[in-house]
Amino acid sequence: DNKLDCALDIIRRLSPVLVENSLASLIDLEPNLAESLLSTVDVPLKVRMCSVSGKEYLLCDYNRDGDSFRSPWSNAYEPEVFDEQLKPSAKLRELEELANEAFKTYKDFVYMWDLNCGFAATVAIKKVEYKLTSTVMLYIIRDGQCNLSLTGSLTRQELTVLNATFDHISNLGTMVEDMENKLRSNLQDIYFGKTKDIVNELRGLHSLQETNHKLGLQKEIMLLMKERK
Repeated sequence: DNKLDCALDIIRRLSPVLVENSLASLIDLEPNLAESLLSTVDVPLKVRMCSVSGKEYLLCDYNRDGDSFRSPWSNAYEPEVFDEQLKPSAKLRELEELANEAFKTYKDFVYMWDLNCGFAATVAIKKVEYKLTSTVMLYIIRDGQCNLSLTGSLTRQELTVLNATFDHISNLGTMVEDMENKLRSNLQDIYFGKTKDIVNELRGLHSLQETNHKLGLQKEIMLLMKERK
């Protein structure tokens, strides 16, 4: 247990990008922890092309036997495994095919296997990574008695992982809309908000005549105080 805790602690401290290599290295160092680590540590799922159907499917623990993985489309292991007991029964296979047909629109893959008292199933979801880079350029010029020029730009980048449906336009539209709201808020705070603060500090609350009158009174008071000394 102590070795497993230490191994999991190392995985947590390392970059998630290197989790697969880190996991393989730990298993090489301590083979006895292989089963516990593989069942505990989540690694990015890989995609393979089914040699029979030509369709993609995900590689995960639920369709794996050793180094072979079963395609939900052909029901065949690649590389081939000759033990037919590893495959779902005929009735369960029929149910698995129906489930995959129903979920294929969402790029999900269903794997089923028999149990002593029934069956179990898992749904593996393929994700798509979208990277959106947005730039807003602000350019305001006001000519008149008091010239005003306000220019600037903001660039933001956002990385989003969503379900791999065929509706990419909807996914991108949602991202663009969210980014637009964020940029609008940033523009308001950074440029217009700061400009308003500066103007409020520079602008006097009294007219120039009142200000000059107060300055004159201050000078007279200072002169009177000096004469008394």
